Amino acid sequence: MNRKNLVVVLVLALGLASACGILAWNRNRPVARVNGQAISAAELSRELHERFGAEVLQDLVNQRLVAQAAEEAGLAAREQELDEWVADFRKRPEARALLESGRLAEERLRANLTTVVPLYRLALKDVSEEERKQYFRTHRSRFEELQLRHIRLGTQAEAAELRQRMDSPADFLALAGIHSQDGETRPLEGDLGPVTRAELEQSFAAVDVDALFGLAPGSLSAPLQAASGGWHLFLVEGRTVHYDGLHRRVLEAMARERLDGCLKGLREAARIEVLLPEAGSAPRHSPTSPEALN
Repeated sequence: MNRKNLVVVLVLALGLASACGILAWNRNRPVARVNGQAISAAELSRELHERFGAEVLQDLVNQRLVAQAAEEAGLAAREQELDEWVADFRKRPEARALLESGRLAEERLRANLTTVVPLYRLALKDVSEEERKQYFRTHRSRFEELQLRHIRLGTQAEAAELRQRMDSPADFLALAGIHSQDGETRPLEGDLGPVTRAELEQSFAAVDVDALFGLAPGSLSAPLQAASGGWHLFLVEGRTVHYDGLHRRVLEAMARERLDGCLKGLREAARIEVLLPEAGSAPRHSPTSPEALN
């Protein structure tokens, strides 16, 4: 399942939150000790600056450019709209897990969306609402979605036997946390979050996907076989198939290919003075950096 946009938003939010937390410390306060020898917040701040300073500064410049352009064009996000975007993110298991664990504060996610949403709008400022609706109609399968939970099992017999033990969504939730062979979603009582028709069609026959979309929220599916050979039971918790309920996803999808060009245009039209020392312009990689681990 493609969660690229979600991952970008969350990584930016987490990164900025961590950096802000570190820089807020007293610079002489220890952040770690090795055999009694302290590593100070100042040392950590200096390393962060040398490795990532140029990258973070570029992000901050982009944020300021977007805020200025959105304000001038009347495209800044209103509080009610941000509430809706945050609620939409909470439907996605990856985001909800981070928010509920405390690794990502809702305030930080909201602050990041304050930049991301206007950027989407700036990228599509010349695209009419009717063109967006036509894009939705043309690519409907990429947007129509079900809010799903699932239980993955090895055989049809196992799936049929377990299905017979279910009479309600509560039964499904109880059994999903025990019997599902999907180790990633079992602790979440099978929660898959929103799944599009196109994503389902990658793993299941079109007739089975149609049957799922035909179920009312709160319904349990019959056992369905995936292309991989496993068997699945589904609980449908919600269904969204109309543009009004999916316009945020359409905005994300249409803007994605235009974001780099939009930011490039904003930067070319602005007067930007970069005063960061040259030492931060070429981040170096350490043996424990993500690049070294890939």
